[in-house]
Amino acid sequence: MKRRLLGVLLIFSSFGVVYAQTSDGVTSFDVPAKNSLLFNKFLISPTFSFVREDESFATFWTKRQWMGIEDAPTSYFFSYSGKFRDQNGLAFGAFQRNIGVLTSFGLVGNFTRNVEINRDNNFTFGLNLAYVNSGLNEGKVITNEPDPSLQNIAKNSLISVNPGINYGTGMVDLGLTANNIFYYNFNSGMVSDDPMKSITAHLMYTGYIYNNGFFENGKFSTLVKGEMAKEKTILSGMVSLYAPKAGWAQLGYNSVNGVSAGVGFVVAKKFYIGYTAEKGLANYTDLGLSHEFTVAYKIKGYGDYEDTKPIVRATKKTNPAVKATPVKKKSLAELQKEREAALALKAQQEKERLENERLRREKELAEAKAKAEEAARIKAEQEKALAEARAKAEADARARAEADKNKAVSEAERLRREKEAAEKARLEADARAKADAARKAEQDRIAEQARLKAEADAKAKDAAEAERLRREKAAADAKAKADEAARLKAEADAKAREAAEAERLRKAKEALDAKAKADEAARLKAENDARLAAEAKAKADEAARLKAEADAKAKEEAARLKAENEARLAAEAKAKADEAARLKAEADAKAKEAAEAERLRKEKEAAEAKAKADEAARLKAEADARAKEEAARLKAENEARLAAEAKAKADEAARLKAEAEAKAKAEAEAERLRKEKEDADRAKADAAKTAEDKEIDNLTQVIDDSKKIQTENVDKFKSMVDAKQRELLELRKENDLSEQGVVTQPKEVEFQSSAAANRAIENLKAEIAQSTQEQDRFIKEFETLAASRLKTVPNKNDLVNKNYAEALAKLKAEKAVTDRQNAALLSQLDQIKADIEVEKKRRIKRAQFDSNQDKYLKDRASLKQIKETTSPTGQTFKPEDFNYGDEDQANMQIVKNVENIEPGFYLVLAVHKDPAKRDEFLRKAIQAGQTNIDFFYNVATSSYYIYYQKFDEIGDANTAMETKGSKPFNGKMVVVKVEK
Repeated sequence: MKRRLLGVLLIFSSFGVVYAQTSDGVTSFDVPAKNSLLFNKFLISPTFSFVREDESFATFWTKRQWMGIEDAPTSYFFSYSGKFRDQNGLAFGAFQRNIGVLTSFGLVGNFTRNVEINRDNNFTFGLNLAYVNSGLNEGKVITNEPDPSLQNIAKNSLISVNPGINYGTGMVDLGLTANNIFYYNFNSGMVSDDPMKSITAHLMYTGYIYNNGFFENGKFSTLVKGEMAKEKTILSGMVSLYAPKAGWAQLGYNSVNGVSAGVGFVVAKKFYIGYTAEKGLANYTDLGLSHEFTVAYKIKGYGDYEDTKPIVRATKKTNPAVKATPVKKKSLAELQKEREAALALKAQQEKERLENERLRREKELAEAKAKAEEAARIKAEQEKALAEARAKAEADARARAEADKNKAVSEAERLRREKEAAEKARLEADARAKADAARKAEQDRIAEQARLKAEADAKAKDAAEAERLRREKAAADAKAKADEAARLKAEADAKAREAAEAERLRKAKEALDAKAKADEAARLKAENDARLAAEAKAKADEAARLKAEADAKAKEEAARLKAENEARLAAEAKAKADEAARLKAEADAKAKEAAEAERLRKEKEAAEAKAKADEAARLKAEADARAKEEAARLKAENEARLAAEAKAKADEAARLKAEAEAKAKAEAEAERLRKEKEDADRAKADAAKTAEDKEIDNLTQVIDDSKKIQTENVDKFKSMVDAKQRELLELRKENDLSEQGVVTQPKEVEFQSSAAANRAIENLKAEIAQSTQEQDRFIKEFETLAASRLKTVPNKNDLVNKNYAEALAKLKAEKAVTDRQNAALLSQLDQIKADIEVEKKRRIKRAQFDSNQDKYLKDRASLKQIKETTSPTGQTFKPEDFNYGDEDQANMQIVKNVENIEPGFYLVLAVHKDPAKRDEFLRKAIQAGQTNIDFFYNVATSSYYIYYQKFDEIGDANTAMETKGSKPFNGKMVVVKVEK
């Protein structure tokens, strides 16, 4: 038995470099759970409990090495790892290792602190502090008799300190770790000859997958590490792909332990089960496989798709262009499988894209409908206000018109009474004059006639004077009405100008409303002018009626006087009438004779005209007959000519058709012969092809498929570049219009957000770069195989060699075209990005000249009005009832140069660019019970940040975040730092 023990110790002493046990039973602190970039990362570097870590896990891990060897090493490790607060990482664990008859167990704790240098760079400091108890496991030692040498091996208690540092920029991390830099044994003091005391340098790249498919919120990691110890240098590397909805896969290499491969699955949403196999190389090939098993429970993480918010945003940076790592050469079967998998994945992504597009359109339609309803409500309110103003204006106008009418009636009544009194006095005077005249003798007849004439002249003069007075009054009334109408028009014009001036100072929406009001005011003014014109016409008609009545009375009086005068002059008139009758009879006789002569003349002229008309009709009939005959002759000649031409064309067409059919038949025969020759040549070439030739053919098909995918990616890239170009044009148009005084609402780009668009562009650039590298490799392999065949069959005119040479030239030419197009798109994209930055700075610079104070006062007034008109309703809301904004906000983002607000840390609930969406969120939050709510405006992004708490210290803000509860409006709460 003692011999067996010595043999076991001898075996493990040969691996002393690997496991670092010393002759006194002291083992190094080295837990071998380092084959994963998902679990227990802090054992690789103390900083990895924070760096690129977005999830927290509780993990149990076990490893059994070299299956088949008795008493092979076994390891067990239970751990927890996750983030603490915002800039700290925390991990701890317990472990046990059994190496033959030696056993070590202990505890390890980790703490990490991150320091941000700027938005894109940070330093992370970490420390692993471990307690190790190691010694001989007497239960595994079997001897026939006590061995004093074994009793001299004591238990050892040790403390190990392992500090590390990491510098992160973009998606790349590099750092250093000091392993067992301080290793203290409580039994013997410092351990100076620890073979695992080393310095480790690492370089890690981490990429994120943002699509909505199988790999949603996925992560791709690559790590290269070099460990430099006193007696050895260990090189290692790992590649890992993690999909939170499914599981993970990993590959690894270690210059001592060999190669490893692992896979894991997500079960029951948050439970993970994984397995890793490791195979030794070189001197350890015959030792057998090593097996690792992992069981983990995810406590929190952004990749957990049922969580509402990540612990911390994975990255705040735009993905840089990914430089693809050299691709390991694969067989044609593997390439074919990868191609089929890529096509299936592409189809799935296209399906998801269409579904997302449909959801986006439905959302836009719902928002457009809500906006239309809101616009209709506002328009109805405006129409109601205009109707009330119009009714008030009409009532005032009716009151003024009634007053004017009453005034005009009173004035007309007064004039009528005065006129009646004057008429009465005049009639009395006439009666007295008539009585005096009757008493006069016949001898005074001539004098009476003169007097009557004088009286008639006087009456005519009085009537003229009355008419003059009436006309002056009518003119005065008309002038007064015109002045009143002009005054009303001037007042309406002044009000319209004031309204137009007030509306001009408002923004685009208010300007449109003001224009509608101005149009309505113009319409009301036109209606008012028409009404005043109608009233003026009615008054003019009334004045005309009064004038007609006065004229009628004057005519009646003149008729009466005329009758009296005619009675006295009847005799003279009768004599004159008889004389006139006689003269008239003579004149009638003469007129009758003249009429008869005129009748005879007209009859003669009519007869002559009829004769001329009959002659003209006859001549016209003859001309028509001759014209018809000529037309018929010409038509017959034309039809004969057209028939001859048609026959000639038909003959020509038949000849051409026959020639074409003969030519087509000859070409078809030639094509058939050519195809038969090609088929024969191809069959001959296929018969002459070797297995290597068929491999070249398969490679050609793979290259064609890769070329198609590359072409689709470049086309997609072009559409994205075109979208960025449209975004630039819209931004430039908005700035140009703003400088001209026209205010427009910012327009959204075709992508749901700029961050999503940039991520999509960067991912596509990475795919294009990867595909380009694969094509280069495929073409190089094709060229190598073609050159090898040319050496085997050294004849350039050989059909197969010639085909391969032509195919290679075509592939290179097509790839050169694609590369030039891709380079041009990259150059155009860089220029567009630079121009967009210029336009954004231009917009920010322009915004500095706007009246920010007016906007601030208006926003304050809107908030006050919302708080005064909205109160808690007790209604139960859900998180999906709230619109938090177009995109998720980054936690702990920093905004600067925000006016009218104090610096500090704000708990932001939502971010909106549209004031209407902002107001809708405020009302719902107040109805849900959050009455203490406010917002501030960031001019750099034209966005409103809605919040309800502000803190001076980040610790208080983080505590509030952790205790925010389950209120529906807190669904996407983040901490935003405001700086001056």
